[in-house]
Amino acid sequence: MDMTPVQRFLERHIGLDVAATGVDTVALAVERRLAVAGVADPAAYAVRLAADPAEAQALCEAVAVHESWFFRDEVPFRFLQQLVKDAAGARRPLRLLSCPCARGEEPYSMVISLLAAGLAPEHVEVLAADLTGHVLTAARQGVYKDGVFRGEWAAGLARQYCRPIPGGFHEVLPVVRDRVRFARGNLLDPAFAAGEPPFDMVFCRNLLIYLTSAARQTVFTALERLLAPGGWLFVGHAEMGLALGARFLPGPEPAAFACRRPPAGGAAGAGPAAAAPRPVVPAYRHPPVRPPVPAAPPPKPPAPLEAAAEAAAVRELADQGDLVTAAARCQRWLQRQPGSAEAHYLMGVLHAARSQWTAAEAELTQAVALDGTHGDAMLHLAVILERRGERADAVRLRQRLRRQDDAQGQGSATL
Repeated sequence: MDMTPVQRFLERHIGLDVAATGVDTVALAVERRLAVAGVADPAAYAVRLAADPAEAQALCEAVAVHESWFFRDEVPFRFLQQLVKDAAGARRPLRLLSCPCARGEEPYSMVISLLAAGLAPEHVEVLAADLTGHVLTAARQGVYKDGVFRGEWAAGLARQYCRPIPGGFHEVLPVVRDRVRFARGNLLDPAFAAGEPPFDMVFCRNLLIYLTSAARQTVFTALERLLAPGGWLFVGHAEMGLALGARFLPGPEPAAFACRRPPAGGAAGAGPAAAAPRPVVPAYRHPPVRPPVPAAPPPKPPAPLEAAAEAAAVRELADQGDLVTAAARCQRWLQRQPGSAEAHYLMGVLHAARSQWTAAEAELTQAVALDGTHGDAMLHLAVILERRGERADAVRLRQRLRRQDDAQGQGSATL
């Protein structure tokens, strides 16, 4: 069954790169919607999609990825806390955006982090947006199973700002829920958040890797519009290279995957600038909801021997043809050590092996950003760029690698 007409609709409507999401995953979702709609031909279904907004929305919701959990990756939320702890005085509430917000785990994590850092609830404002209606309904309820609180630090904060309810669930307390405003929205929509004052911080994590190149540029244009000058953008671990290539400046904590919109009058290409002007907020002088749990220190990165063992294990699984297990192990490695260039490189190779070209490019770009001497990552990235027709960028990468090899006195017979 030729799904091309439907895939093209998804690319136009929500910017979805089907190869990055997984061709089989999207095909399965489309087949289910075909059955529900009573249409056998994908071409006829594509015509239906153009004329039926409700069916178009149903399909978009079916292919969307909503996996998340509280304090995902941990370090971004610790960095968020540090940003506000460094501020003093009082002028206005801190404004934050979470998009896409899935079932609310991320925006609630943002609020909890800020309250735990000492902000008064009335000085935290979060807009949380997603294009999927049913996940927003669940998000507003703020009820979750234990599995969304992973790690000692997250569990400690959950005990302060959530309460257990029957059935093994936890409910986010009103002091947190009341600070989040949920709304349906899409960053590809030029009218998204129109009329909203600028945001001080935007969490847009693990969206860009699923988008086409054109859609990513549209999203970056929207993010520049939404972020205040000097504001902070948090992206996924595989997306930092994309953000830095889109005029954002790197932050001081690589594992937070946070970058800044250049301050007013600043230039993105001028290298790291002075510390960004931070929104000034009052300290929360009232006692927290529950006695605070002392924060555990950030996890130490694996020792070199452990990293070498992980790399060997991932390669062995890939050599055996078990790409799914290899990718899962590599993902766990990245969760423990998000700043590992080798882990990003191997994840990029695994994506490429499954023809997930956009995700592969993002991972390889991140590997090169973390380690500018990673020759294998540069070579694989050059191949992907050539495949997409971006020969000039590929040539620059190959020239960079040749200069690096020449400087090391090795030469290069492969370029």
